[in-house]
Amino acid sequence: MGEKSKDLLAGLVILGIYTLTRIIPLPVIIIAQFLTFFAILFPSYLIGKRLFPKTHWLAYTAMGLTLFAALNALIQTGWYYAGGLLNDASDIWIMSGTMLLCNLIALLVPEHREDRELPPRLTAKDWGTVILLFGASLTALGFVMYSAWRSGTLDSIRTPWPLLPPGTLAALAIIWASAIVSGLALKRRAITAWQTGIALLGTTAIAPLVYRIGFGFDGFLHIASEKIMLATGTLSPKPFYYIGQYVFATRFAKLLEMPVENIDRWLVPFASAILLPLAVYLGHRKSDSASWPLALFLLPLAPFVATTPQAFAYLLGLSALLMLRGRFDGFAHPLASLILAAWSAAIHPLAGIPFLAICLALAAWPNDGSNWLWPRRLASALFAFSSICAVPLMFFVLGLAGKADIHWDTSGLWSSATWSEIGNTFLPWIGNHYAVWPSWASLVSQSLPAILLLAAVMAIILTRGAERAASAILALASVALFSSSVILRRTGEFAFLIDYERGNYAERLGLIATFILLVAALPAIAKMFSRIKRGPPLTGAVAVGFMLAVAAALSYDALPRHDALVTGRGWTVGQADVEAVRLIDRDAGKQAYTVLANQSVSAAAVMQLGFKRYHDDIFFYPIPTGGELYDVFLRMTYKEPTRDTAADAGRLGQTQLVYVVLNDYWWNAEYTGEALSGIADAEWPVGETDKGLGRSLKVYKFDLSKPSKRETQASGS
Repeated sequence: MGEKSKDLLAGLVILGIYTLTRIIPLPVIIIAQFLTFFAILFPSYLIGKRLFPKTHWLAYTAMGLTLFAALNALIQTGWYYAGGLLNDASDIWIMSGTMLLCNLIALLVPEHREDRELPPRLTAKDWGTVILLFGASLTALGFVMYSAWRSGTLDSIRTPWPLLPPGTLAALAIIWASAIVSGLALKRRAITAWQTGIALLGTTAIAPLVYRIGFGFDGFLHIASEKIMLATGTLSPKPFYYIGQYVFATRFAKLLEMPVENIDRWLVPFASAILLPLAVYLGHRKSDSASWPLALFLLPLAPFVATTPQAFAYLLGLSALLMLRGRFDGFAHPLASLILAAWSAAIHPLAGIPFLAICLALAAWPNDGSNWLWPRRLASALFAFSSICAVPLMFFVLGLAGKADIHWDTSGLWSSATWSEIGNTFLPWIGNHYAVWPSWASLVSQSLPAILLLAAVMAIILTRGAERAASAILALASVALFSSSVILRRTGEFAFLIDYERGNYAERLGLIATFILLVAALPAIAKMFSRIKRGPPLTGAVAVGFMLAVAAALSYDALPRHDALVTGRGWTVGQADVEAVRLIDRDAGKQAYTVLANQSVSAAAVMQLGFKRYHDDIFFYPIPTGGELYDVFLRMTYKEPTRDTAADAGRLGQTQLVYVVLNDYWWNAEYTGEALSGIADAEWPVGETDKGLGRSLKVYKFDLSKPSKRETQASGS
């Protein structure tokens, strides 16, 4: 019996045992849990071994687990959209179906007979270097995480940096220095990948530890949706996006018996530190040096510090692209990348579909000496073109279908400003400033597309054959996506969003282009590392110093900033916001009410009350992305603090009871508060008013069923 047949037989036996234990539950829960984890681990090991035949078993099993999760999430997503419930009954056949699918892939993918290349054994000196570098990086990581935990706050803040001790950035630099020295001094790609993962975690772990209540706004909506799906097995009405993350988070919560909010909090920050270095490690070529994973020092880290479907889709799509390079020498099968890219599209189509299309383009391009050269090249070109058009086309269709209020003005296409803006994307300019570190961090962030474009051009020059074609496809697609981002910003007006968020979709398209450009530049970055290792020590020291400065700047820019160069707009959810939500709900009792508040208070309401009440499509708090009720809130706090404005809110929510929440950091809060005090029926201060901005707010109550204060005073006179 051959190896494939033995693997298939063992897999089917394990599948049968798992299915029986789910149909006939075991009396001892821990035994059932052990069998479940083993039943997941074995097919993950099989699919990893077949798709990454030349890699160490630990690495391909880890990616096999990711692919198992991807296939499981895709099946769950399909079942959800087919109208099925995601409950205990469907869990059995979906898990069993995922195991069977992994076994079939392991059976059908051709077996690779070539032995894995074993690196030379580490010497005693090498072991000393490894222990020293890992000790330094883990100590610095411990300092960063402990400092972030000690700095954790329940207040509303704009940026975490003032709360962190001054040595935080130095500690992050030490972690990156350990990774860089490891890559340049040791001929161990796996060790460099581990060190790079530690460096990424040093930045991505800060936000979950500092923001005790939660980071951002959208995450609260997603957690509330995941809780509903976990409790009921579905969502109504069905959204056409995000489900790929929801089903994974709820499945993970069931397996580990953990609150889904804890899983959601750490999903992207922790997974990015594991998955990205692993994808780079698996996607290497024979000619690549051991320092290959260090290319991630040029990665924009801002999308990976908090969990959102957009960020999770970025993570999976970028990981899929990073692995595809390994197919040239047989280190990675392209099917693995296509599975991850498909999961990315199931999580967030606007982010995942461009990644899926560009992965198909690279997978379709023939290796040197392959058959069907021209048909495959044509298919590759078509897929690459579709990656450029996908997002604008989806927005156009959404606008036509009435799913989003988007206004198009094609006159922007003929404006010279549009085309000059495309060029300015690669010509960063920050003006004259005297704050050195904030200026450097902004300059690095804005210069990143230009740096990566130059490296991508060098990659095209330095490579040959199919790899040169791959770099060219990625570079051209990236430049086209940057252009598409500018055109989308100039021609489309996203009226359904808050004013300052209407350029977000175009910016996200530019971020996808940056990720693709990073992958295109990888061969040139690898060559640069090789030359640094062979060059004079002084040149190497200067190069290492520059890389450290760039990595530290990108880490600083990954988290919200409020400094001499950047004015922070967003105030996160604070304890005062949570207390205000509880106070309002307690005061209203059983009476329906409508609230006018900012994004932070609305996010706190979703966290505390879930999706408690809708009238038609109007949620009783302004949703964090905007809407009619938020427009009324802006009118109340910027223009017309009157009872008539409160009545407009009551008409939208169909209530006689309206509350207005005014945070202490709100623009013109003192004047607006005085105006509201004169017309409200009652008011309450919440929080600590003497501790600075972000610690307090006021709640104003309007009972529209009663005469106003002014009317009462007039009748009394």
